[in-house]
Amino acid sequence: MRRNRIPTKKQVEVWTYAREKEKLLYLILLRVPGLGGFWQPITGGIERGESPEEAALRELSEETGIDKPKKFFNLQSPYCFIWKNKRYIENVFAVEAPSTDISLSPEHSAYVWAEVDNAASMLRWDSNRMMLYQLNDILSMVEKNHCLNQYRYKTSVQ
Repeated sequence: MRRNRIPTKKQVEVWTYAREKEKLLYLILLRVPGLGGFWQPITGGIERGESPEEAALRELSEETGIDKPKKFFNLQSPYCFIWKNKRYIENVFAVEAPSTDISLSPEHSAYVWAEVDNAASMLRWDSNRMMLYQLNDILSMVEKNHCLNQYRYKTSVQ
């Protein structure tokens, strides 16, 4: 018996954060109505021949105009979900933005920089909330211990 295979699409999810005084702020983008009209972090597909890291940096640039983040790291927490008869494998990254000034792409109609609980309340998908809270825990730990050893971490992007 032949099984129906579900097509798989590999994607990236890029959490962008900024530090404002003692606060961590997270960037949440509102997709235009034709693309769902919901709030989420930066997301996008991995193109043929592109690594997940390259895709994350490309999507960051395309959706926000940020070409040189202060910090960039892989959360090493990929997850999978099925939506509209397609399996998605999401590779998750985080970047520290050099400022809260961004250039919004045509895919989005608005953006907000919000503290973790406010940001989480705006998100449509539980998986996005889960990754946001995981990132917030990591960044809080880093603040206390000054360590990101278990993550592939770069302080700048060439």
